[in-house]
Amino acid sequence: MLHYHGIQRVFCYDEARFGLKAHYRRRWCPSGYRAEWVVEDRYEWLWLLMATEPSTGECVCAYMPTINTETITAFLQEFDRQYPKDQHPKDQHPKDRIGIVLDGHAAHRSKRLQIPSHLVLLPTPAYSPEVNPAERVFKELRARLSNIVFDSLASLEAALTSALSLWWHTPALLQRLTSYPWWCEAAHSIKTSFL
Repeated sequence: MLHYHGIQRVFCYDEARFGLKAHYRRRWCPSGYRAEWVVEDRYEWLWLLMATEPSTGECVCAYMPTINTETITAFLQEFDRQYPKDQHPKDQHPKDRIGIVLDGHAAHRSKRLQIPSHLVLLPTPAYSPEVNPAERVFKELRARLSNIVFDSLASLEAALTSALSLWWHTPALLQRLTSYPWWCEAAHSIKTSFL
């Protein structure tokens, strides 16, 4: 049974794979001309792990070479460093817990996953990516990086970091992208219903 007591903030988490194999989208060109496409299929990739709080636009990101229990544990530990637990030694139910909404990926459900004590993992229903606002972030990132061929993972990572930096410096833009009204209502309900 999930224990929601003391949850003060709710983040959504997801991961996405970005690679050197170019992703193409439609392009405008003059009538009668065919758009040119540079094609180079290289099967190298990296993973972007991201937790964002839609109601504020704050986020934590990490690049990983693969996705498994160890890399997700490392991400959760980094998240814990960014949002540490306040120490309330006399309080049995400290009101500083953070809920993290994520999907049912096998690595998210592993018994070997090491979860910091003040984080509460909140699973989404199976086959329902539309309920996770983090999916919208990755859709936007893929659109920004489409029709580009990268010569190395380092250049791909630099392009991703450049795209992400806009949201880091202006959280209101990320908030506008992810704060669906139903999400904000649900997050508020979790915080107020279990005080």
